[in-house]
Amino acid sequence: MTTASVQLPDLPAGVPSDVLTRRPDVRQAEQQLVAANANIGAARAAFFPRISLTAGIGTASTQLSDLFSGGSWGFTVAPQLPVPIFDAGRNRAGLASAQVGRDIAIAQYERSIRWLSAKCPMARPAA
Repeated sequence: MTTASVQLPDLPAGVPSDVLTRRPDVRQAEQQLVAANANIGAARAAFFPRISLTAGIGTASTQLSDLFSGGSWGFTVAPQLPVPIFDAGRNRAGLASAQVGRDIAIAQYERSIRWLSAKCPMARPAA
């Protein structure tokens, strides 16, 4: 069952506007807008270098009986710093896509608010 198929009851005139904004369709549109803004943040983060550090520790021996004896310990450290220099426009396209997604979410949110104000024109602002 989708939210589009659910019929919500009409509200009487004079209902406070904060009650109207708690409707599931308005809350869904609002949360989609929040998610779209988060996607823009993630797309912007792709422009910056990422730092990762991998470390390992272990033992080495030619004989199983000498595996844990002194002097057989070893460790490795492997830092990485990938920098997005040559990405063929992938990061810019990802950012543009996230911005378009945000614009769509804004339009859907505005549509739900406009529909709500047309359905209940006498809603009074919350005190």
